[in-house]
Amino acid sequence: PGDSVTLRDPYVPGPAERAPLYYWDACAGTVSQTNPHTREATWVAPSEPGVYDVTVNFRNASSTTPSRVLRLCVAKQGETACTLSPPPAPEMRSFAATPEKITCGARCETTLASAVDAAGSEAPLSYRWQVRRGIISGGGPTVKFEMPLVGCCPETYTAALTVCDARHAAATGITDV
Repeated sequence: PGDSVTLRDPYVPGPAERAPLYYWDACAGTVSQTNPHTREATWVAPSEPGVYDVTVNFRNASSTTPSRVLRLCVAKQGETACTLSPPPAPEMRSFAATPEKITCGARCETTLASAVDAAGSEAPLSYRWQVRRGIISGGGPTVKFEMPLVGCCPETYTAALTVCDARHAAATGITDV
């Protein structure tokens, strides 16, 4: 409890690929990342023993399954394993922007909506939205995403979502606009 752990995503980009952007989050404890292009983050475990989910989403050109949930055990002092069984996790059924492609004028805004199957999960669900550029307004499964105005060239903006239940189990996803 309270220890920090370095987490590393197993994906290694090829020599010709640009470094992906990583979006780390945790249902409990804290996650910090010094550089969004590195695949490492530090998780500080909560003080209570249990099973906790940490999520990582990343975006690059060749990735087809960019979302991962890492299930981590925080054991009681003096023990080497968790005595609690992991809770069932919520499942991300869909996560998308509507509209997905927009032409920006005075305002660049879209709606981000998710659908989560929470069967077996413990309510309430919390929705943790992340963007590198832009503003998320609202909360819950559907929010507004306002992107910065673009100049002459098309831009792609990425949004990541982690949904946590009351037992710290997670579902996660990522989408582009």
